[in-house]
Amino acid sequence: MPYQKIISPLPGGAVMAECGPMRLVISGSVGEVPQQETAVRAAQESFEYLERIARLRDVLGQRHHDISGELEDLLARHMVESVSAVGDRDLTPMAAVAGVIADA
Repeated sequence: MPYQKIISPLPGGAVMAECGPMRLVISGSVGEVPQQETAVRAAQESFEYLERIARLRDVLGQRHHDISGELEDLLARHMVESVSAVGDRDLTPMAAVAGVIADA
């Protein structure tokens, strides 16, 4: 199901990126100079990240210890590694969506 993607400028050079359930406020600066164009590019990339994760939802919705083999997608691998580090066998990699997208 495709979601509408919205990037809205915010005061001070930040942007709000919205796509389905995802809402991010992204800002960047060089010294004291806001870099809104860079924030827009980061917002566009965040949409691509969310789409990549959505394509792997069936796999990433499994408990992390039930996922066999190495995942090709780097974001997916980071999600599995994140929940594995917590040590809760019932966690799925989907618990790490927000953190992985924010760190990417």
